[in-house]
Formats: sequence, C-alpha cells, structure tokens
Amino acid sequence: MRNSALGVGFAILGIGLMACAEANRPAPGGETNWLKHCSNDEGCGRGSCVCGVCTTQCSVQSACAGGFAGTCVSVLDTVGSRACEAASPPPAAGLCLPACTDDAACGPAFACRDGVCIPAAVAARVDASRGSDVHPSTDAGTEAPSPDAQPSTDAGTDAVPSASTDAAVMQDAGAAQPNSMPTPVAVTPAPAKGESSCPNGIYPGSAEIRLRSDIDKLRDCSQVAGDLLIIATELEDLSGLEGLRVVEGRLSIAPTDETATNLSAPSTLPVPLLKSLKGLEGLRSVASLVLIGLPITTLEPLSALETAPLVWVRYMPGLRDLKGLAKLDWEMLNLVSNPELLSLEGLRVQASEHRTLEISDSPKLSDLTALQALVSVSERLSLSNLDIADLSGLRGLQRVGDASTGLGSLSIAGCARLRDLSGLGELKSTAGLILSGNENLETLAGIALAAPPLTLGITGSPRVESLAPAIPAGAWNANAVDLERMPGIKSLRDLGSLQSATSLMIQECDGLKDLTGLEQLKTAGQVFITRCAGLTNLAGLDNLTTVTGVIGVGMNPVLTSVRQLGGVKSISWLELRDNVMLPQCEVDWIAQRLNVPLAEGLNGPPGMCQP
Repeated sequence: MRNSALGVGFAILGIGLMACAEANRPAPGGETNWLKHCSNDEGCGRGSCVCGVCTTQCSVQSACAGGFAGTCVSVLDTVGSRACEAASPPPAAGLCLPACTDDAACGPAFACRDGVCIPAAVAARVDASRGSDVHPSTDAGTEAPSPDAQPSTDAGTDAVPSASTDAAVMQDAGAAQPNSMPTPVAVTPAPAKGESSCPNGIYPGSAEIRLRSDIDKLRDCSQVAGDLLIIATELEDLSGLEGLRVVEGRLSIAPTDETATNLSAPSTLPVPLLKSLKGLEGLRSVASLVLIGLPITTLEPLSALETAPLVWVRYMPGLRDLKGLAKLDWEMLNLVSNPELLSLEGLRVQASEHRTLEISDSPKLSDLTALQALVSVSERLSLSNLDIADLSGLRGLQRVGDASTGLGSLSIAGCARLRDLSGLGELKSTAGLILSGNENLETLAGIALAAPPLTLGITGSPRVESLAPAIPAGAWNANAVDLERMPGIKSLRDLGSLQSATSLMIQECDGLKDLTGLEQLKTAGQVFITRCAGLTNLAGLDNLTTVTGVIGVGMNPVLTSVRQLGGVKSISWLELRDNVMLPQCEVDWIAQRLNVPLAEGLNGPPGMCQP
C-alpha cells in the first residue's frame, strides 16, 4: 500500500489542494481568509492539518460552517483525489476550503481556482499542468499511477459563467471548470396582450431568442436589463435587433441551451443555421460576450461594440480573424479552439492594463502582431498550441501578474515551432514563467527579466541546456521551481541564488549527475527528486536545513548516496523508494540522522556504507 501511495505522492508533486468543488457552492460565509499552510496539527490554531492546510474534514456541505465556512471538497473528485491521496493519513471523505470568486478573496500566498482557495504555488503548478502534455488521472480507488503520472488536462466541459461570476471564472481563463450548470437565465414573462415588451425602450429582465417571433418582441428595445441568450439553431441571422444598444448582462450566442451554459467539445455541437451576426450593428455595450460553436466567418457586424469586459470566442470553425473588434474595450479575452484562426487582425489592444488573455488550440495562428501594443497583463497571459515561430508580437510587453504577491503568470505551451523567447526583451517582471511542452525550444534567450519569477516551471523542452537568462543574478525566494522532462540540463548553476522554495521539483532531468548549484537553498516546503537517470548523489542540497513538508526521492536508478541531506534539522517526513542502487545502509543512516518518519521500499542491497 505504501508503494502505491508513493506513486500518487510523486504524481501530484506538490500540486496540493487544487480541487473541484461540489456543483452548488455556497457564497463565502463568515471568515473567508482562515486558510493557512501547515505540516502537522500543532501548526494549526484550530482544526487540523489536512493535505497541507489547516482545515477540517467533511463528508457533507453542512460540515463547512462557522470557523471553516466554505466548500466541502470531495477527495473523490479527480483533482481532489490526486491532491490528498498522498496525505498521511488521507482525509476520510473531503476537506473544507474557503469559497472564492477571485484571488483577492483568498489573501496573500493563496489563489482562487475552481471556486476555492488554494496555495498560490499550487495554483501556479496547476496552471502549468493544464498546459502540459499529460496523461489522464487515475480514478480514486484504483491502483495508484506511476511516479511520472501527470494530472489530466481533459477538461471535459467548461462552465460558462453567469453574468455575476464572469470575472471569477475568467480569472483562470481556459482552466477546467466543474461539470455543473450555472443558474439558468430567469426569463421575464411575456407581457399581457396590448402591453409593450420594452416600456421606455428597456426590456425589464433577461430574454431568450430562439425563433424569429422572439426577435419581433424585442424590435422596440434598445436595452436588455438582464442577460440575452440567443439559441441559434433556427435563425440564419439576427436582423430585427438593429435597435439594440445595451445588454446589461451576458450576451450569449450558441447552438443549444446546454452549449450556451456549458462549453461542450466541438464534436458534440450541432450545426446551427446562423451564418451571420447581421442585426447587431447597433450594439454598443454588454457585460460579457460569449460566442460558441457558430459557423460564422466574421465578427464585423459587431464593429460598433465598445464595451465587453469579458469575451469568450470558442469553437468557431470558420473564423479567420477578429475584424469587428476594433473599438472593443476588453479586460479578459478567451480565444479557444478556433481551428481556422489565422490572425488576430481587428483586435483592439490598449496600452493600458488588460486583466487576462488566453489564446489556445488555434493550430493555424502564426501571427501575434496585433498584440504588439500590449504592455501589461495584471493576472495571466496564456498562449498554447499555436503555430507561432517567435514572440515578436509581444515586443511591447513589460509586466505579467504581480511579482509582489506571486499571483499571475506568463504561460507558453505546446508551440512546436518556437526555438527561443525572442520578442520578450522588454518583459521585466512576471510573477510566474511557465514554459511547457515546447518540444523544439532550444534556448531561453530573448527574455531579460529584472528579477526572477516567483514561480518557474520549465517542462517538456528536451533541447534546452541552460536556464539562463530566465534567472537573473541575485538572491531569490520562489513559490515553486519545477523542472520536468529536461534531459538537456546538465547543471543547476543557473539556480545558484535560490535561497528558499515552497515547492522544488526536479523530474526526468537525465543530464544531472548531482544538484550542484543549489548550495544557497536553505528552506523548502517540499522537495521531490524523481526519475533522473544520471543522478548519483544529492550534492548541492548540503545546506538545506528546514523542510516544512516532505522530501521525496524516488526512481533514480544510479543514485548511491543521500547523505547530503544530513544537514536537515527540521522535516515532516521522508520518502525514499525505488532507487535500486541506493544501499539500505544509506537509507538507515539518513533515517536515523533526521529522526523523522520514513517511507521506504525497493531500494538497493545492504551495501557497505561509511560510518
């Protein structure tokens, strides 16, 4: 059982408490910032230490009340199970986590993901994993995955937020959302015979349009006071809405009710009749714009639209550019799975700060020139699975996220033509730098950060041999450092000024013979060193003295010594497994030296060790 547990322990590798909350989350109640890190129960003023945070276990929602008001997160949820199966002991059913709508609700060192607060370092690692080439997670109750298993990025369905939660969801734009439906649009009843649908030109609530007769009822309306949901299966265009100027809530246009509120995969979408947005030429302002699965080829009928803080454009098979958005003032933009998108031409980008930008799964998009006026993104900028050969379109970018709090990140994933980071020369500050699955990336040249990122994740780029210049000189303290599937890295000297890290993970870095370069590292939350085929010892960790969580060392086939951990004075627990050349006397020596709980197995023969 402990061998299986280690497989899960190494699989999560610090991903921690990123959990899918139950479908019906309560609004935050009572004190919402009660969450704090821990390594044992003694570190918690109240409750107990569950999966690395001070909270209480739960099996029903009602248990999360009073001092632990929030959401009961089941350990059977996909991410919840991966987060907590390595806990010792694991929670019986679930744990309480504070509910949230944005990062600010969670307080310093924590972030909001999927409606619950989790450690900021964990959130960054989750963001990274969602842009990675990963394998499906193991269902709870089955045999644990191998140590190199990765969390699943198969989001299944992404919940489109209602108008009241748009900003909260887009804070983590593109990330998987729970398989739950938001509150349906409360449609205003039809007026009595002889009464106008729009007294004073204003439709008094939310409205749905399915048929031409529904449009006729809104012909006299210049404003909809709530949401406007347009189901596009029976309409070829939207002519008749020319007088509409403002939608105070969400304007959602989709093929079906379900896809309007739950972003289904493209293969499940019916083909609507709607071929044009003709009729929306007068629209000036909406709270959010959601376009899903429409066979339209242009957004030009939206040319008068000036305000839409949140914009989702997904699964638009005929869309080639963004002409029609030249006047649009947006804060959060999500462009996902638009297979024919060739250019961002037509998109308005302001020099003033945008909040989030995600562009993903558009395999023909090779030109980011339209983004060259972009200077600052306050939360997250994510580019994944694009055909870009360089980042010259980001030449004006100076800041991503908040380096003082560690929230936010620049994430670039799955861009196979990318060879370097040319185009990021003006970027001086980012809270997180996540480079994942860029298989032909050869060097990090092109970036010139003024200070190291608080979160650094570089994975799946086997040709990269050096971390410079992503890590400028000078002492730094990190939330997370994650190097995975990087066999070209021969030395960690570029990390030489790292003094502390909440999470340090080094996995499948086969070129490393030791960890030289980490001599300044003194404190860490958790350390995982796994599947490094050339690693013989842990030299470089000689000055590590405090680890608040676990040290896990496993599946390093030529590792013969772990005595470099002998200087650790404080640690919660230690795992040494499947290091087939590590003598048992080395394991016994370090266990006695550190005097901590040890999980071990399938290491080497007894061997001869120095006294």
